[in-house]
Amino acid sequence: MLPLKLHMTLFLPSALSSWVLVALSIMLLGFGLSGVYLWWPGRKRIKTAVAIPKPQSPISLRRCHAGIGFWTSPLIILAGITGLMLTKFDWAEAITAPLGASAEFDPATAPKAVCSQTATTSAGDALTTARAKYPGRELASMFLPSATSPVYSIWLRPADSTIPARGNTEVIVDVGCGNVPFARNDAEMKAGDTVLTYLVELHNARLLGLIGEGLIVIQGLALTILPLAGIMLWLWKRRRRRSARSIAESGLRTDDLFPAE
Repeated sequence: MLPLKLHMTLFLPSALSSWVLVALSIMLLGFGLSGVYLWWPGRKRIKTAVAIPKPQSPISLRRCHAGIGFWTSPLIILAGITGLMLTKFDWAEAITAPLGASAEFDPATAPKAVCSQTATTSAGDALTTARAKYPGRELASMFLPSATSPVYSIWLRPADSTIPARGNTEVIVDVGCGNVPFARNDAEMKAGDTVLTYLVELHNARLLGLIGEGLIVIQGLALTILPLAGIMLWLWKRRRRRSARSIAESGLRTDDLFPAE
């Protein structure tokens, strides 16, 4: 579960990681919106701007960068918005609260369990426990333990349904004991819970089945390619500036470097 921990905490303390992830989500949202603004070419050049040419030169690389950014900008903006809401889940709950919400797990009121084991419960064991309580369901999302709440919050979705009708089932699994101090099934969910479910499913690209999973793969590739292309373009511009500065400092003119035949 190291990739999950990296994605959700960046291997940082929970108090710090949440705000770092908020900053990254805002940056991602800003990159998506500013990229569309900078890309916008006007109506007469729209066909040229949406093309993705082969990156054979710095100029074509710039156009390729812009084309990929345009086509994937909705996915990047969506990832920024949903990532921000999920990073600060209490914000999302506050927004959806007027729609109604079912009872949630409260660590302060959870009964103290007598632990029969000494080792902490792993994420895999917690998922096994949740599936055993609600058979026939698969993982929708998992929220890892924190310093203030040492439990796994596991959301399960129907295995035969792409879009949950009411919401996902939630199972809380204690880290120390591996027991289930709290659970609520989809029948108990209200409108606010359903909205939160769709938010999580939208972030995980599960709403459209294989199509959604394919889109999330494209999003991941774009988020890898775009920064690399941006770094290459920045290095190219930096080299050009240095070359121009060197020419200016040496007192040479362009005609001296490239004499007319």
